[in-house]
Amino acid sequence: MPSLYKFIPDSFWLQNKAKIDQWMSQQYSGLIPPVYCSIDVRSAGFKTAHVDANLFPAGFNNIHSSKTASVTESFDSYISRNFPSTAKILIITEDFTRNLHYLKNVSNLISLLNVEGRECRSSPINQRLVNKEGIIYADGWQPDLILLNCDLSSGIPQVLRETTQVIIPSPHLGWHSRSKYKHFLSFQKLIDNFSQYLGIDSWLLSTYYDLSSDVDFKQKIGLDDLASKTDKILSLTRDKYQQYGISEHPHVFVKSDHGTFGAGIMTATSGDDILNINKKNRHTMQTINHGIVNSSLLVQEGVPTSLDIFGAAEYAYYLIGGKAQFRILRQNSSKDKFGNLNSKGMQLTADADMPYGIECILAEIAALATLFEPL
Repeated sequence: MPSLYKFIPDSFWLQNKAKIDQWMSQQYSGLIPPVYCSIDVRSAGFKTAHVDANLFPAGFNNIHSSKTASVTESFDSYISRNFPSTAKILIITEDFTRNLHYLKNVSNLISLLNVEGRECRSSPINQRLVNKEGIIYADGWQPDLILLNCDLSSGIPQVLRETTQVIIPSPHLGWHSRSKYKHFLSFQKLIDNFSQYLGIDSWLLSTYYDLSSDVDFKQKIGLDDLASKTDKILSLTRDKYQQYGISEHPHVFVKSDHGTFGAGIMTATSGDDILNINKKNRHTMQTINHGIVNSSLLVQEGVPTSLDIFGAAEYAYYLIGGKAQFRILRQNSSKDKFGNLNSKGMQLTADADMPYGIECILAEIAALATLFEPL
């Protein structure tokens, strides 16, 4: 077993790159990688883990100019290889007409996909989209391929049902049905195999987690189960800290199992934090986007970030065709190393750098895991 960083040195990943590439190639045999995704990764110094996987990523407005050409080439290669007859691409977007950052994201995506011999347009899900006999048109324009850039939290719109056109990612992967818990189940199988292959402890590359269902914060229903699972994850984490001589105090993130945009998230250091949650925080946790009741909660071991750049920080890695292409720095001066950085006060910065190492590797394994998630 290799010496564990303080526990696994960065040189370990470079020394084993050929083996890692071979393992990844074997896992992808016969599979088509996801067109794109973003993976949030946190490094604590003593461990590194991905903590979220988004299949409908925004954030292309934050791509560094030095990465534009390679990202354009990666999109072009992916579409040419998997959908060779594609000449027209329609991006179906969130209906965030007042969110200038999101609109810039869409504009940049169009630019990245608009190459010679291919035209790309966008449309939110509204009256501009029409489904005629299984063909979707946007203002009378018929695309060959549809790229979703909306998470479909409230379900699959009728216009996207029963179409003969290819839609990527599948509408069935929207947050109306996709589960973070199932994602981490899928990821855990892969990371256990990967870690055994390299002879390391998979806990150093992953988190403990559990699921609590049928929770109602408003009525205080299901809080006992949520608190019990919080204490269980904390206990497991505490045992690992003791094993490795880690002096940190464990914490958990309690987050929506079907949500995004940083909604429906809280931290806890004991089950009592759940049982004694005040009315204001119960109201905050009760609903997520589109007024959806936050009744299914993932309890996940928290990874304190060791990255401090004018405040606690972490990286979001962006992948195309399963390969990491660029990363964005997320920082939040109002949060400490234990906090949810995807919240008020967050700032995003384009990063020109993306060194090969465990963060990049974990992002690619997390992208692979999305292909095995049960629906």
